[in-house]
Amino acid sequence: MKCLRAKFAKPAEIVLESWTTVIGLSVLVRAKAALINVSPPGNPLQGWELAAIRLDDKSIVRFHISGLNPRYLSTGHILYALPNRTVMAVPFDAKRLRILGPSVPVLENVRVRGQGATQLSVSRNGTLVYVAEAPPTQLAMADRNGRVQVLAPDTGGVVGGPRYSPDGNIVIMSLAQEGNTDIYVMDVRTRRSKRLTNNPAIDTSPSYSPDGARIVFNSDRGGEQQLYVMNADGSGVGRLSKGAGRYATPVWSPRGDLIAFTRIYQGSFYIGVMRPDGSGERMLSQSWLVEGPTWAPNGRVLAFYTQDQGGRTQLKSIDLTGHNERVIKTPMDGSDPAWSPLLSKQ
Repeated sequence: MKCLRAKFAKPAEIVLESWTTVIGLSVLVRAKAALINVSPPGNPLQGWELAAIRLDDKSIVRFHISGLNPRYLSTGHILYALPNRTVMAVPFDAKRLRILGPSVPVLENVRVRGQGATQLSVSRNGTLVYVAEAPPTQLAMADRNGRVQVLAPDTGGVVGGPRYSPDGNIVIMSLAQEGNTDIYVMDVRTRRSKRLTNNPAIDTSPSYSPDGARIVFNSDRGGEQQLYVMNADGSGVGRLSKGAGRYATPVWSPRGDLIAFTRIYQGSFYIGVMRPDGSGERMLSQSWLVEGPTWAPNGRVLAFYTQDQGGRTQLKSIDLTGHNERVIKTPMDGSDPAWSPLLSKQ
């Protein structure tokens, strides 16, 4: 939510003739009038117009400006919204009920719901508060030449951690919708998606085993965030990690013999590995913040990123002995590495 400075008069309810649909009342006290929207019943939002109604005789003054939810500001402007989520301001003479000049945009991406209900309000102390409407979350893929192909123009929620299946035909991801986060898969050939988990908990960070038969992910379904495994169809969910603290960002090794992860325990972050059955857990690196492991194609080296208390991030690599930790030099700060698989020359 965001705030701006503004003022407006007290709201009021007014009953008009039955042929007119009205929303967005804002009273002009000194002018004994109110700003309204008017439209014949059934008109789309694009057909709504700004207008004023005189409180004494209920006569309507049309301004011939398309818009929603007008508010009068003490600066001598009408603030109103458009169906495309843009908020506009137009100079206005409140005494004579006249528009004095052209409209100008003042805000973008303000949420508009239902019959033009604009998610903003102006308080008595001069603050305008509004809900920002985020653009749709798209799922897309790009080839080696940078050509982008959109798989889903609007996922209907927030996508996290997309990864390919071993054969490259499936994308697995977490998707947050209506307060619930679950694991989904999408076939890149048909664009059809399927929900794999359906739990009130938060399920994220899925990763396929090299044979594509199983999936590791993290979830707080047991009360604290831990690692879980399931079959590729979503069946057979079972807890994998057994230690104290929280576990996150699991990723299966290309050889299939280990799963790397982030562990948060007693205020410290660790990069660790364990076997696919949860045994043999050991920590390779520890710092104030380390996260996001990714495997080298040989399955014997990990890259990850670190952050110091000043906020500076950098990439590092480490082998499975827990030694040979090295900084990966980048032009600027770096985070969230992703090691590509072995690529053919084609």
